[in-house]
Order: sequence, then C-alpha cells, then structure tokens
Amino acid sequence: MYGHTPLHDASRKLAAQMSKPLSWFFEAFSKKLTESDTTVKAAWEESLKEVWKLTAFKQGEFEIMKQFGETLGRHDRHSQQKQILLTISHLEREEADACEKQMKYEKMVKSIGFLSGLLLIILLI
Repeated sequence: MYGHTPLHDASRKLAAQMSKPLSWFFEAFSKKLTESDTTVKAAWEESLKEVWKLTAFKQGEFEIMKQFGETLGRHDRHSQQKQILLTISHLEREEADACEKQMKYEKMVKSIGFLSGLLLIILLI
C-alpha cells in the first residue's frame, strides 16, 4: 500500500523488491505507463500477457490478475485496498486448489511407481 504514489513509481518500487519473473512484469507495467499514451487497464493487460508465458500460473490466476488490472487506479484508497484484499483472497483460493491437486496427483504417482516396480519384479521372476 503506497498511498498516493503514482502507479508507475509504485510498480517500479515493487519490481525492485520482487524476484523474477514478477519483477519483469512490474518493470514492463511501469515502462508502459511512462513511455506510451495508454490506459492503466491496457498497460496492465499487455504487461501481463508479455510475462505470463514465463510463469507457471494457470488460466484462473490470469483471469484474476486481469480483473484486478481493470479496477487498478479507478477507486479511492480505501476501495483500492479492498480490491487488493479481494484479489489476494481469490489467489489464495487458487493456491489451495493447486495444493489439493498436488496431493491428489502425488498419491497417484507414488501408487503408479510402486505398482510399476511390483510389475517389474513379477516379470523378472
């Protein structure tokens, strides 16, 4: 929460604090805001599309971030903080779903590995 800092300054500061590829995203967003005559929504979406292929995020996360970009800078400070918290809660839900899928597939892979080993032993006997 940077208060009344312009978006391009806030995104530049975020880029310095984050690791890649998120830092690349905020750098690109800052550049688009300062170097071209574009809207915040368009700059956010273009930057998101540029960097997205370098991340491991899925389509659900892309949509959440895209929706957040549509509201960025359009509200007062209090409403913007609510939007940030809402986006964080949506991303946390996506993270919980990913962890659930990981556990499910992890068990399946362990079982397949065990059964494959057992099959190999039976074939060798």
